[in-house]
Amino acid sequence: MKGLNSHVITKHFYLKPFKVLFIHHCGVPGGASTSLINLLRFLPSEYIEKYVATPKGRVTELFKPHVHRVLELSTTSVASFFPSAEGIKFLLPRSLLGYIRHYRSLKEIIDIATELKPDIVHINDVPLIPTAISLSKLGYPIIMHARTAPGRNPGFFDRLQRHWMNKHVRKLICISESVRQGFTDVKSAEVVYNPIVSTGSGQAHHLPLGIQDTMNCLFLSNFLPYKGIYETIDAAKLLRDRKDIHFYIAGSNIRSPKFYKSLLGRLLDLLNVAQNIDRRIRRTIRRHDLKNVTMLGHVKDIDALLQGMHVNLAPVRLNAPPRSVFEAALHQVPTILALTDIVEDLVEHEKTGLIIPPHNPDAIANAILKLREDESARNRMGWNAMKKLSNQHDPIAGAQQVIGIYQQIINSKGASRHSVVNETL
Repeated sequence: MKGLNSHVITKHFYLKPFKVLFIHHCGVPGGASTSLINLLRFLPSEYIEKYVATPKGRVTELFKPHVHRVLELSTTSVASFFPSAEGIKFLLPRSLLGYIRHYRSLKEIIDIATELKPDIVHINDVPLIPTAISLSKLGYPIIMHARTAPGRNPGFFDRLQRHWMNKHVRKLICISESVRQGFTDVKSAEVVYNPIVSTGSGQAHHLPLGIQDTMNCLFLSNFLPYKGIYETIDAAKLLRDRKDIHFYIAGSNIRSPKFYKSLLGRLLDLLNVAQNIDRRIRRTIRRHDLKNVTMLGHVKDIDALLQGMHVNLAPVRLNAPPRSVFEAALHQVPTILALTDIVEDLVEHEKTGLIIPPHNPDAIANAILKLREDESARNRMGWNAMKKLSNQHDPIAGAQQVIGIYQQIINSKGASRHSVVNETL
């Protein structure tokens, strides 16, 4: 069987396949797309017909091996309302702009659903609530992933979004306990940890790091202000005289270079609405002569990159751990994570990594120095992180949870064509 290991997994399945339409928000690869791809890999194609609707881009080819069909949208993104995540400013105007700019995607998605007639629509992130509302009104059961913790001080627009979720979303899948705690007023919220496919050996492994060696610190993310990229560069400025510490920046702008060469792109960058972060941080590196920073751009082989790193940097302003935390853990690389409300289901302070306050370059620099000066603690944290997260993010267990959610929804529809059979494969 494709996806699920037939020798180790017991599950419910349907004699007649059912269709799931997955809706992804943008064509640029990132944490959300990688997590969805890993889930698709472990959902059995014999019983689940998998379709993905996504904007055109590099991510299209990544989806194709794991689904029956990829349906490309003509827009560069899907009409969205921004979530009230920590660090995301100008919520209402950004939401209206995102909705209006890509409104056409709603019509295209509705046309796709009308043609496919899916049994379930699985939406890959919370900002796509307009799509959830539109398809729910047409009678399609909606599952939605929540990948970012919401803001800590909800306003009217936040409460409206929660109302829509409670009305139109059958199940809100939260990727961590931090995220779920932000959605306590959404009655259907449930934690399913992101599936991670381990490439490690499961044996203790760490890079040697002598007194004269350089400790490699990795920032791994698409460039967005709330991912902590500016704080990372500021920490590099604080540590620029330390020859034994080096920063590697792996990532890129979420918009193309062509966009930032256009009049609109230059204007939005000037107004700080759509920042050309790559250009800004390269300018900072030149201005301050930061020889301790290397820009890697978009990296395809993340596993190979992580094998050469000692520390993962995740100084996010989002009040929830990003994907790089568990990607690094599988290579026994501990994370320095920024959180406002401390929840230790992914990073346990001083056991699997270090937790620091957000918006704090000094805290980043001090945490890096702590791990540089205590190699045994860093190696112990990396080992603990690998053991904890490889079990917590097991892709078979995650896929089994999702299949159970699908089954509950289809059973609740009372569709007679889906005869349920319990079988140990």
